[in-house]
Amino acid sequence: MTMHITTVDTTDTRQPTPPIGQDPTGPIWVEVRPDLRRLHVLAGDVLATLGKRRDIAGKGRNEHEDIHHAEAWLHAHRTADLVLTQTQRLHPKILAGACDLAANAGVQRLWLLHAPPRSDAFDHTLSRRATGTAIVDAVPTPEMRDRTAPEPAAIPLPAVPQIEFTTFWAACQDQLSAQDLTLVGDRLARTVAACTAGLTRTGATEDTVADLALGLLNHAPADAELAVDIRALQIAAWHHDLYVKVNHTRLHQHEERPRQAQEDVDAAMLAYRQPYRALTTALTRQGFGVADIATIAIAYTDPDAGCLDCLDSTISLTPAAATALRAQLYLRRSHGAADHDPLLPHTPKALAKALTDAQTDLAVHVHGRRAERTRNHTTRALRQLGITLHALP
Repeated sequence: MTMHITTVDTTDTRQPTPPIGQDPTGPIWVEVRPDLRRLHVLAGDVLATLGKRRDIAGKGRNEHEDIHHAEAWLHAHRTADLVLTQTQRLHPKILAGACDLAANAGVQRLWLLHAPPRSDAFDHTLSRRATGTAIVDAVPTPEMRDRTAPEPAAIPLPAVPQIEFTTFWAACQDQLSAQDLTLVGDRLARTVAACTAGLTRTGATEDTVADLALGLLNHAPADAELAVDIRALQIAAWHHDLYVKVNHTRLHQHEERPRQAQEDVDAAMLAYRQPYRALTTALTRQGFGVADIATIAIAYTDPDAGCLDCLDSTISLTPAAATALRAQLYLRRSHGAADHDPLLPHTPKALAKALTDAQTDLAVHVHGRRAERTRNHTTRALRQLGITLHALP
């Protein structure tokens, strides 16, 4: 696809100042710094506009990498319009490099706003590169993050009886009001149905129970919601001839119990310029060890569907993590990686370091068993959480 480069002469119009907090999925506005002499500086400003923070781990000595990262994230966000203001400040070579950066990222329209004083070399480069002209009012305006009102919060569940699942519902009927009982009953029924479907689909095995338990925890439910969800899992397993014994106190207080929802963690991890960090955290939240993550090949990814395969399991990513997947694939392909090459070309030690950085930089809790070289997906993982399985006679 050919990129359109449109020049906008603002001699008689004041150039708008790019706002802070732009939505990366919409038109991106970036102002060219005065006396800019390196393309990687402009790329760094593009990254900052896309939400990448300069004060956290990941800004290495090779500043040229920022150019590739800027291309990758523009591509991952499917940016259609990139607007550069004050482009008369650019050296002709940097202007040409900015055009190439946008083209490599798949940007459909590059808008170059400029005003006097302009050098002859700048005008010559502009005339060779431009495919059209426009007025300021024709330039697409940036959109802001959180432009929609948040959805109303769900009604929290009341405190529920702390007893075994066999008598849980009867105790709820005795102790809760009619309104509270309806809330608890609806959640219990939904979770029982979901767990039953999982046990039926993949079999009543320890692996399945581990997947279901970790899936319930990864939603970071409140104490009352978690109490209902775990008892729903016990009920579903019981009807598949499995007794799931739970130490509820240990489970609720365990340090590995996620306190942030998967979607919130993945969105927070987009503050890093390297997409492999967001993917590492997303997959550890799914229960995979760093050694397992390092074995994922490019061929086992589907960027359009936002999913990938790890240890014969298909993982559906959140929208934020799926964006990181597209950025990582762009970087790997641009470096000549083939389908059989690893998606994340890093050692398990380096991936574990990324998890440590996330804890330090963003207070994202991803240590402990999730950072192990290998991850026992069944007995050990469940036992650490206070969950043990017993087959019914």
